[in-house]
Amino acid sequence: MKTATLLHNPGAGDEDHDKDALLRMIESEGYICHYVPVKENGMDSLGEGTDFIIIAGGDGTVRKVAKQLLLNKTSLFHIPLTILPMGTANNIARNLGYSVNISDVIKSWAEMHVQSIDVWNIDNLPGARFFAEGFGFGVFPELMKQMEEHQGEEDKSPEEELKIALNKLTSITAGFEAIHCQIIADGKDYSGEYILVEAMNIGSIGPNLHLASVANPADETLELVLLKKEQQQTFENYLKRKINGSLIPYNAEIIKAKKLELQWHGELVHVDDELIRLKEPKTITVSIEGRKLNFMVP
Repeated sequence: MKTATLLHNPGAGDEDHDKDALLRMIESEGYICHYVPVKENGMDSLGEGTDFIIIAGGDGTVRKVAKQLLLNKTSLFHIPLTILPMGTANNIARNLGYSVNISDVIKSWAEMHVQSIDVWNIDNLPGARFFAEGFGFGVFPELMKQMEEHQGEEDKSPEEELKIALNKLTSITAGFEAIHCQIIADGKDYSGEYILVEAMNIGSIGPNLHLASVANPADETLELVLLKKEQQQTFENYLKRKINGSLIPYNAEIIKAKKLELQWHGELVHVDDELIRLKEPKTITVSIEGRKLNFMVP
């Protein structure tokens, strides 16, 4: 009988997926399960003999657990992770092929295999040392700022939250002035004026924006997406189609790179789901970390 540790964000999901309900569902499939709220230091509270770690929450919860793993002094990388998607966008879970049906995920654990995800190092950015999902500048960090300002005003479903975010992003994109960014990708200069600069390790970010559908999170290569002012209308049209239910990815030109040097002449940058404000332009270097996170995937 396998033993799991459930790291749970109590604020994610609904009453059908609270602590007691999740434990019943997991244990009914024959697992021994220890429970730890994510707000605590779960890496110091793993149950004895843990075979795998269950992350119940959204992308933010996955990042919190990843940070604890990456910053933990004792290596826990041999313990695989799995996700019970309970957030709004669930980009990481979706890109790894998880169902958004919690019961289906739990039933599928016995047949899952392990897949690694690259961890990318960030140098010279106070407040961030690595990312596994995406990193960038422009309209998306501006969206994160505006969503933070209105956070908690009203309880809404994930579908409603995504539609609100897409509508906000459409308005932001329409009025966004391109900003200069110095970019060196694997020694080649791509500097210019951009409305969006995204270094992506997985295929989507934010409100399920499919900007790099060819991304492979385990190939030690980033997909760099650059949108100039003249692509503003095309991107707006993509957002409007997405609001109306389209699942077609944005046809972005992709630059593959293993090392980046960037200097954004604006204020905001995001690292996965964390928003950081720059006091002055900094030359930020992105390179492969060498460590990987291991996930049990379908």
